[in-house]
Amino acid sequence: MAFAFKDIDLYKSIKEFQESQGLIEYPINLFKLCYKNNWYISEYSTKYKPNLPKDGFSLSKNGEFFIFYNTYMNCDGRIRFTIAHEIGHLILNHHFIDDYFENKDEIEKQADYFAGNLLVPAILLKHNKKFVDRIKLIQDYFNVSEECAINRVQYYNFWNNRIRYSDTFKNRLLSTFNDSLIEFENEIIKNKLSFSY
Repeated sequence: MAFAFKDIDLYKSIKEFQESQGLIEYPINLFKLCYKNNWYISEYSTKYKPNLPKDGFSLSKNGEFFIFYNTYMNCDGRIRFTIAHEIGHLILNHHFIDDYFENKDEIEKQADYFAGNLLVPAILLKHNKKFVDRIKLIQDYFNVSEECAINRVQYYNFWNNRIRYSDTFKNRLLSTFNDSLIEFENEIIKNKLSFSY
């Protein structure tokens, strides 16, 4: 069976997953998301097991899904991206593609797109201009790597024009996000004040 996953299906899968999970609290708690869906998640270290993949991997067996991530990366944002990437493989049904190795580059790109949109939805950047071109703020608020934050800014318009959420979901997401962002900013101010004494 040849690999044929249209871009429109990718956008639809991202949107449907976010809406079905009620993902309105950011930064997203990936461990909670995995627990909610009965997906197993475990860590390993290439320091002790150098033959395992450098970032992570996932397996699907007997209807159960297992995510493994490398703690030796020692970067929380990178670990979060790896977990989101592996969730992307599950949601996009990549574990069931017969000719995986023939289409590996495309499949990995799709899982990357999924992860970026899961961790930093374009709609949140669109509706809060504080994030435009502010890589460090995106990195800190969404708890992602610098590479992910840069990528989200670079491709913001591309994704924002392709993923359309229902009005109900969009309104809930933006309301929760705005409250959370205010809390985040207040915490930053509080920390700055405590360092000034």
